[in-house]
Amino acid sequence: MAAGGAYVHGGASYSYERGPDGKEYAVGGEVGIDVSPVPNNPSATIRKMETVRAAALAPSDPSAADLSVASEATQIEAKARSDLSRQQAGNAAGTYAGAGSQGDRGSVISASA
Repeated sequence: MAAGGAYVHGGASYSYERGPDGKEYAVGGEVGIDVSPVPNNPSATIRKMETVRAAALAPSDPSAADLSVASEATQIEAKARSDLSRQQAGNAAGTYAGAGSQGDRGSVISASA
C-alpha cells in the first residue's frame, strides 16, 4: 500500500485460512490501485505510471495480477511518452515557425558536436 501512495484506493483486503490451531491466518491480499492516465497531462501520467509499476512490483514474489498491473502501467506510460514527444515537437515547430523577420520564413540551423 505504501508503494502505491495516493493512487491506492480503499484499504487492503485479505483472504484467510483457518490453521490447524483453529485460528485464522492471512494467506493473501490485494490493494486496489488507480491505473487511469492523468487527462491532458502526459508528464503527470508518466510519473503516475512509474509509481503504479513500482507498487505492483514491490512484493518480493509478484502475483500474476501484480505483473498484469505493471504491464498495463508500462503500456500507458509508453503512450504518454509518445504523446509528450508529439506535444514537444509541436511546441518546437511553433517556436521555429515565427523565428524569421520581415517575411523571412526562418531557418533551423543544426550543429553536431
